[in-house]
Amino acid sequence: MRRPRQGVTRARKKQKTAILNEFVELTGFARSYAVLALRNHSGVVTVKPKLRVRGDVGKRQRRCGRRPDYDEAVKKVLLKVWRIMDFICGKRLAPVLSKILERLDRRRDLKCPVIREMLSRMSAATPIVCCARNGRSIS
Repeated sequence: MRRPRQGVTRARKKQKTAILNEFVELTGFARSYAVLALRNHSGVVTVKPKLRVRGDVGKRQRRCGRRPDYDEAVKKVLLKVWRIMDFICGKRLAPVLSKILERLDRRRDLKCPVIREMLSRMSAATPIVCCARNGRSIS
């Protein structure tokens, strides 16, 4: 069952349709699941006990989603504030964040005004996401 899979990536639309129709006939899969199985990157789909279809190992799967809004410098300052506040939850951290930033600014610990601006307009859920990736949970 490897031959149809190898031909799918380089085939034209009519050829891809023919390959897909043949694959749906052989497997009995629904058409949308057959497309998913053929597109499955480096995965193995078991059709029958002795028949397996392997996805294209050479292709890399694209990650979808938004690009991060905050860079590492902003996350570093947020982590510092979070440690100062003894690892409080994000919902409690958000209201006092501006006051802590003022104090850091007075002590000249906060060097960049852009970081202060980004942290001051941060929502209450964002510290949870940023700080949770650093080992401790924030909830």
